[in-house]
Amino acid sequence: MKLRNFRGLICLLSVVLILILLFFSIKYLDMNYVPTVQQINRILPEFVIDDILVEGLYGNQDIDALIFRYTIGGSSKSIDNVLSEIFQKAGNNGWKLIEKKQAFARFERFGQKDQFQFFSSEIVKIAIIAGTSTIYVAWLQADSDKRVGRIEDTGEWDWAKQVLWPKFEAYINQDTQGIKEGIK
Repeated sequence: MKLRNFRGLICLLSVVLILILLFFSIKYLDMNYVPTVQQINRILPEFVIDDILVEGLYGNQDIDALIFRYTIGGSSKSIDNVLSEIFQKAGNNGWKLIEKKQAFARFERFGQKDQFQFFSSEIVKIAIIAGTSTIYVAWLQADSDKRVGRIEDTGEWDWAKQVLWPKFEAYINQDTQGIKEGIK
């Protein structure tokens, strides 16, 4: 009888120890990563013009989100040429230009994701840094089993307002020293 109680106690302590380890290890699981050029090319090929000049800055494995930048200083293309190429490639891949200001553009794309009736809502923001040869790109994707008319109506958008867009602005501010014209 005592041996049986001892085994039960050992089993209970083992379970408690495993739960404690799981609890503390979850804290250290980071869903953030720095996307590679290959990942960016796979996810957003229409927004990548010269992949040699692309630098991944931020990605999230839980929420489909990326931030990257182009530095076209060594390229023979002007920013206007790069933007024209991006606009054309984006339009050919179902992206709609929603907003365009002097230093900012926003695209959206909605559609059915697969045969299982999942729908995808995506947004891409592009910020052009005046006086430099740098273009910043941020992407957010929200998946749903319901057709969504606005990405702003998703939980992913709420996360993006708290995490993604402030990060996007922070990266831009590093280059512009506080200029935020048209980013929000």
